[in-house]
Amino acid sequence: MSDSYTDITIVEANRLHSEEAKINNNENTALWQNNLQDIVHLEAGDKVSVQGAMVSERGAGQSSSIEIKGQSLGFKKRFDYTEQFQENACSTIPSLFERVNTFPTNDVIEIRDDELNFTIQYFMSANGHNQICLPRRFIYRGAASPGSQWGNADDMDAGMTYFRPFKDNFTFFDDYYQIVQTSPDNISGLKHFKLVKDNSRYTVMDRDVTHYTAASASGKLPNEFLRDPENAIYYPRVELKKLTMRPGFNSPEFVAEELTRQLQKITDEKVYEFRSPNDISDNVNVPGYPMRMYKTIATETYKPFQTAYTYLGLGDDYNDYKKDFDFYYFNGSGQTNASGFKWLSQYATIATKRPELYETGRECNFFDIIEADRYNGIMGATTSGIWSEDNNEITIEQDYNETNCRKWKAFFDAQDIYPEIWNTFSDSRSGYTAGDTINNSRWFHMNRYTNASMSFNASRADDAMLGWGGYKLHSWNQSQTENPLSAICPVFYDPSQKDTFYPIPPNASNIDLEPDQYTFGCMKCSTDTVVGRIKFSGSLFNGAKPVSAFFDMLRKDDTALPKVVRERKMGFDMHFSAPGMAYLQPFAGYSFRPNAYSTAVSTGNYNQSSGYYDTGAVAPIGVYSLDTSLYRDKLYIGADSPKINYNGTNFTLSNLHTAYNRGNNNIAGNPYKDDLKSIGDGTPDTESSTGVYKINPQEQYNDWTPDRKPYTFLRSGSNTSAREFNTNLQPWTIYDSFCGIFIKDINLSEIEWVNSLWDILGFSYKQFNGNGNNRSTRITNDNVNNLSIITTNAEVKQTDSKIYVQNQWESPLFNTMLPSTGTLLSGVNSNQLVPHFPEILKGADSIAIVADNLPTRMIRGYYTIRSNLLENTPFIGGKKNNTTMPVIGIVNKINAAGDFYSSYESDLQFTVTKPLRLASITVSIHDPDGSFARCSEQSAVLFKIQKPRQVTYNVLDELIQQESQGGRR
Repeated sequence: MSDSYTDITIVEANRLHSEEAKINNNENTALWQNNLQDIVHLEAGDKVSVQGAMVSERGAGQSSSIEIKGQSLGFKKRFDYTEQFQENACSTIPSLFERVNTFPTNDVIEIRDDELNFTIQYFMSANGHNQICLPRRFIYRGAASPGSQWGNADDMDAGMTYFRPFKDNFTFFDDYYQIVQTSPDNISGLKHFKLVKDNSRYTVMDRDVTHYTAASASGKLPNEFLRDPENAIYYPRVELKKLTMRPGFNSPEFVAEELTRQLQKITDEKVYEFRSPNDISDNVNVPGYPMRMYKTIATETYKPFQTAYTYLGLGDDYNDYKKDFDFYYFNGSGQTNASGFKWLSQYATIATKRPELYETGRECNFFDIIEADRYNGIMGATTSGIWSEDNNEITIEQDYNETNCRKWKAFFDAQDIYPEIWNTFSDSRSGYTAGDTINNSRWFHMNRYTNASMSFNASRADDAMLGWGGYKLHSWNQSQTENPLSAICPVFYDPSQKDTFYPIPPNASNIDLEPDQYTFGCMKCSTDTVVGRIKFSGSLFNGAKPVSAFFDMLRKDDTALPKVVRERKMGFDMHFSAPGMAYLQPFAGYSFRPNAYSTAVSTGNYNQSSGYYDTGAVAPIGVYSLDTSLYRDKLYIGADSPKINYNGTNFTLSNLHTAYNRGNNNIAGNPYKDDLKSIGDGTPDTESSTGVYKINPQEQYNDWTPDRKPYTFLRSGSNTSAREFNTNLQPWTIYDSFCGIFIKDINLSEIEWVNSLWDILGFSYKQFNGNGNNRSTRITNDNVNNLSIITTNAEVKQTDSKIYVQNQWESPLFNTMLPSTGTLLSGVNSNQLVPHFPEILKGADSIAIVADNLPTRMIRGYYTIRSNLLENTPFIGGKKNNTTMPVIGIVNKINAAGDFYSSYESDLQFTVTKPLRLASITVSIHDPDGSFARCSEQSAVLFKIQKPRQVTYNVLDELIQQESQGGRR
């Protein structure tokens, strides 16, 4: 008689007791080996299973933790951005370097699930502060008092160019408004215009090369006929950012705080100090007395940019700004043509409303006559055939091939971003014929006049530029009766062919395309005068067949026949005056002379315009003084407090703009305020730091710019006083930001988005790759999750409308009526009534871009345990060729406590099929795809080995039975 039983052995495999732990090898804590004190004998029929497993990873037991694997997603991406290279350090000039170069570059980055890689661009808002509308010649009116530089209107005598967009009606109206004039120009009847200040976002761009000393500029500036500041390449400032998250399990609050910390990280702190020339000469080889003028702080998204400023000092006068402009424009013929380099250096940084058009359009300015694909820049491209009523085709000096055609396609595709350009064709004020739309046309710029007329070089017509900035007049237009601007030229477009290139068959007798074939919807191959060139067809409504008013205007200096002669400049007009484009110049904001309205104010015994280092000696104060206005050449641009937040359920992205605050006016807290009543009472606003958006904002006189001239002042009566609204701003427009950033390129396809950190946080591909906005569109609840370019602004709520209703003393009434506008006596003309718009300051937070989805808290639902206790396994799964050892158990992620996921005795048992001897046990923990799991050195696995045993009670009977069985065999 015998009974069977099972001999059970528990074998511990603990990472802390492993051979790897003994030598402190923590390179891979998911794989380890434990040496056994006794050799384990496994026989056929033995059963092996997992008795229990404790997989340790910090944060695993938190109920809301987010799992990040910390691994590559298996592909790389190229990110394009710009860099600046500074040359020849010079401690005596505010830029600190003689030359600054900007150039495009790129990095190829491996995409991981614990990193956010993206590029950003910077913008400034068109609000009239710290900016100058371009084009412009100079910024001050000569022989005028400091106060009149604020109170007088702007015009050509004060530095505006001769450019007037509405000289005739073939232009784009929507970007401009007509300004108020308080003094006549030298030509009567002129109407002046500036870019609308509607809080649109203008993208910041850097000039390719900027010189800050005469030595650096000498011999490197254009000749006298091509001196326009647009004669350069401007690159949108693009910066590459990488935010890294700690792999493993992290609370969503920590994830938000850590990513925000990196986004707001301070990257540079600098104190600017300079020495006067007298100090340098008197104190050679010793420290001297440097003047520490100011400190700047730069972060990942907010930093001081080199901008235009009042670069002439107190020893100069207002006329010297015009003299410097003239010196640059009319003294550039010699080899050492550094004349006026300071004027040109003011264009180191600009901003444009439609950067995609600039970037793609300028690439079309090339020709293939002298050398293939020669970039022609500001001189544009050139027609090669005659555009006439008999031949409604525009042939250009560019070879018909896919590379060239794709440059035009990129430009035409960018036009889809800004459909408002087509408003010019339907605008009743324009001379165009209505009918050309975004669905049947595309456009480029074309000169209105021949090259001979457009060139400032009388002996070389080919020096003609495409377009005209208005910096100087042509000899034939001194009376300003004509308008040499370029014009928007619409051409035929078939959107159904927008992605198709039609190659010319080799050795074909007829290289023309079929009549209904248009490469990329617009282009054909010429077969007439010049064979093998790109040609366009005139648009359906503004072409030459029939002759349109637009076509008739283009041939105005060639009236013999209804035609536009060959070699007319066309392409993309790089001038700041180009129709459909708009540009601003960032400006530091300090006025040239101190006065009651200026931030550089002189009151009492205080003069902010100059400074000195007081040596304590008996020498006169200011012996080593410096004019500090010469060194205030920067302006902060960007987002000062961008945030990635967690609201309890979803992640959000906000504060990608620098918001308005209530602020203070320039005399807040000034003890001499009684002398400055025209700009306020000097009482500081106790809530000045509160973030707001403003409607009908009043002047605070904190920055000077010709763009807000004439400044308005307090109008006082016998019983009341009120401030006049600045007519350069738009009434009832929301002003909520000074500047900010765009997240330009996340650079992931929809397939690549899956399992990225953006995806883990809950942001969807579609909400960042939509079509609900362009750069100037306000972000609202209607488009916030359908963005094509990512930024933010203040959140405006419907309930805000109640405070818009105010009485004449600007107190909100909180009713349901419509707001009203009163009148005031004009500060310019006391006999004139002007509208009075109530100033509205509304506290507001940034609109939040809320992730479409909840964050992914657990990427993989279980672990697999592998061990050499088995020689094979029936487990099927994981990635191909990613099974290093047999799977013996599974740990699901349901049971979490502390920093452990635990599993109890498994129902899975494996039967040993042949003898096995083990002196050590190797264990590894894996994710379902077979890759090693993230776990700590605290992990452990308990294995159960079951051996079947027989118990014998009567040894003699057992032996007889065995002998008997043997005999029968």
